[in-house]
Amino acid sequence: MARLLKDRRLRRLPGHRIATEHLLTDGGGHYTVLTPAEVTGSAPVDSHRIDRAVLLNTYEHAYFTESGDIVVTATPSFGAYVDDEGLSVVAFPARVLRARSDAEPPVRPRVLAALLRSAATEHRRVSGAVRSARRIEDLLIPDLPGDEAERYDALLADIARRTALLRQHAAALDDLTSLTAAGLVDGTLTLTEPPLVRPSSDS
Repeated sequence: MARLLKDRRLRRLPGHRIATEHLLTDGGGHYTVLTPAEVTGSAPVDSHRIDRAVLLNTYEHAYFTESGDIVVTATPSFGAYVDDEGLSVVAFPARVLRARSDAEPPVRPRVLAALLRSAATEHRRVSGAVRSARRIEDLLIPDLPGDEAERYDALLADIARRTALLRQHAAALDDLTSLTAAGLVDGTLTLTEPPLVRPSSDS
């Protein structure tokens, strides 16, 4: 990681110290705030948002993420999240690793995030540490050749697509469970024969 930064294939951008009272958790606000909770996966993205006026008036030096930015944190545990959409605000101690568009060879965000997560897990296993390395720059990752990185990126993209489909399928089944129960409770639904559930062709 230190070499990638030294060679300027990556830019490192700090997160912003955002006051707790400015983080909205009720679905309001205009912009997504990525805190360590979202980056580590302990909270879904969009759990925290911030109002446009508060951001512009109180945090005038704040920047937005760009599509493909890697948001990382080592506290309270390691996390790496690729912001595909951009236009988010990153909350300290999380920060941004931004691949330089003119880097040669280019850094692929999905690949780097996956390698960083693996390296952090290996660090904990080898060192016996409960927490991640204190400095993300100290993590050791392979610098994959261009063709291998391209294939790995395509694989990760396919995995992400399949994961999204599975989540949509699980959400639809949850809705079906709730609607069925509600219909039976209020008498608007009567079950006759049990449905035959067949595996989806996408599974």
